[in-house]
Amino acid sequence: MIYLLLVYLLILFFFSCKKTEINLSNPSFYLLFGMIIAVLVAIIYQKEWNLNLHVTTFFAIALGCTIFCSVLVGVKKKKLNKSSSFIFISDSKIVFMIFFQLVTFYMVAKIKMAQTGNLILAEAVNETMMDSKFGNGHYSLGFWGIPSSIVSEYGYLCCALIPLYFKYRVKRRKILLLVLSLLINMIGSLLAGGRTELLCNIVALAFFYFLFNDVKHKLKPLIIMGITALLFISSFALLGNLIGRSENSDDPTLQVVTYGFAVYCGAEIKNLDDELEKPAKETEPFGKLTLRYIYNWYGSHFKNKALASYSDGTYFNSAGSYTLGNVFTVFHSEYIDAGLFGIIVFTFLMSFVSRMFYALTLNSDFSLSGIPNFATIACSSMIPQVFLSFFGTNFWGWFGYWLSYKSVFIIVLLLFLYGMKIIKYHKII
Repeated sequence: MIYLLLVYLLILFFFSCKKTEINLSNPSFYLLFGMIIAVLVAIIYQKEWNLNLHVTTFFAIALGCTIFCSVLVGVKKKKLNKSSSFIFISDSKIVFMIFFQLVTFYMVAKIKMAQTGNLILAEAVNETMMDSKFGNGHYSLGFWGIPSSIVSEYGYLCCALIPLYFKYRVKRRKILLLVLSLLINMIGSLLAGGRTELLCNIVALAFFYFLFNDVKHKLKPLIIMGITALLFISSFALLGNLIGRSENSDDPTLQVVTYGFAVYCGAEIKNLDDELEKPAKETEPFGKLTLRYIYNWYGSHFKNKALASYSDGTYFNSAGSYTLGNVFTVFHSEYIDAGLFGIIVFTFLMSFVSRMFYALTLNSDFSLSGIPNFATIACSSMIPQVFLSFFGTNFWGWFGYWLSYKSVFIIVLLLFLYGMKIIKYHKII
């Protein structure tokens, strides 16, 4: 059955290629690419994991991917009128943001070490991360949570600007400053205790490259992307050691590295298969697991402890002596909430939101004016969450965050970098 799932996803991938004319910026490719890689890894380890994919799991993944792609493949780029001028960010503001990032990351590291009483940064980072996920969440960045959020969004803005500036052959100094900003942002993101943000930056960078460049008959950019992916996979265990993860030995072998990656990209298929074979559970209110980030935010801000404490209902799974982690793909919570009907409803909502932000980005004149709008930065952090659908319900976490104060930070960032030109060129939305 798992081979049939792989064949179906590949057919869906080629269908999307045909319908979008190989527009690799379309969100459908990111959902499918992540799922296909996860299924391939699951096939490699199916004997070790005793994986015999059930019909329910097949339909859950196939149905979800089909609905998402059906909604997204119809997005087309409209013809744009050339803007009067191309606006750049000044070098001085990029330098200021580099300094701002360094100060922010320094303060984040200092606060984490002070709160945990740990003089080893990696261990302090890991302790605060574990507390935020499985503890009471009593560690807090306080005021520095605001600069940290602004810096995170600036990283996604850099992912959008670097491919655009390369395309228009902007002065090398400006591009190098932006690249330096992004590298600092990627390294600093490890202070959150995970590698997800770094991966999201890489995915966003690829998205904007494909958005601004036609790669239908070009092999070189695809080879570069492939090499980048291999480098990330090969450095997976090393990055884990840098942030204090005990999952990696001090001198990891190739087998340890590859299996560590398989747990993060592949084991979700086995975990989902195990979970969907259990008796159905009733969840109240509707979407309790899928929309838990939104419920959590509402509960924490309006003093509803019941809503604030909703969790995803996942657990650490295993197959014999093999650990499988605690992630179950985006379709797990949708199915648990309302069966196949839940997958239809929530995937359609996810595809509708994705289509809206993607269409606003695709048909904006960002590539002509150089000024991104609100939707563009939103899309730069949304696409990685679509890609991570093989991992879990990251998308609704992103959406819930956007419903809160995060949008204010984006507007502040845009106003600082572009000034009143944002208002003049009507770029807020």
